Amino acid sequence: GGGKSGVRVVGGDEVVLLGEEELEEIQKVNTEVWEADRAKVESTRGVLEEERSRCSRDVTAQGEKIKALTQEAEGRAEEMEKVREEYRRKKIEEKKDAEERAQRERERLQAERKEAEEARAKQEKELAKGSKKKK
Repeated sequence: GGGKSGVRVVGGDEVVLLGEEELEEIQKVNTEVWEADRAKVESTRGVLEEERSRCSRDVTAQGEKIKALTQEAEGRAEEMEKVREEYRRKKIEEKKDAEERAQRERERLQAERKEAEEARAKQEKELAKGSKKKK
């Protein structure tokens, strides 16, 4: 049966007695409020999850970008080292070539000097022979 609603005084306090329909109505309203709150919490949780996942993706993307930049920098450093090595090698080669050229030039000059000296000596001999013949 549907209980009667009314006001009774119990130990000096007013106590409201509610009927079944009123109780059901209050329960219904409470449930609706609770459902709305739960929906709000769920949607907030969804927003937070989305935000967290976005941040996580951003962090991952930043990490990838940093890794790529680091690799690029390392690559550039290797390139620079290769260029430096190539430059050093070329300089060493050029120095060696210059030294070889200088050595060949010295040898050529020595050979020319020797030839000139031999020619002069030969000439002197010829002249000496010639002057002997004249006498």
